[in-house]
Formats: sequence, C-alpha cells, structure tokens
Amino acid sequence: MSNWRNISEFLTLRRNTSLLLVALVLAGTGEKLWLGLFTEKITR
Repeated sequence: MSNWRNISEFLTLRRNTSLLLVALVLAGTGEKLWLGLFTEKITR
C-alpha cells in the first residue's frame, strides 16, 4: 500500500513542478510581448 502512496506523491510533485514551469514560461512570454508593445508606443 505504501508503494501506491509513494507513486501518487511523486506524480503530484511532477504535476506541480510542471504547472510552475508553464506559469513561468507564460509570465516571461507576456513580459517580452508587453515590453515590445510598450517601446513601440513610446517611440511613435
């Protein structure tokens, strides 16, 4: 029974880590897009 618990804890950790990675990538992409638009508006 403890094997199932270990497997479920491992998968939960992997899922949380994956979600954190996706959130960081989306935040970085959004920042790059925002800076590109912001500098374009200022230079006009």
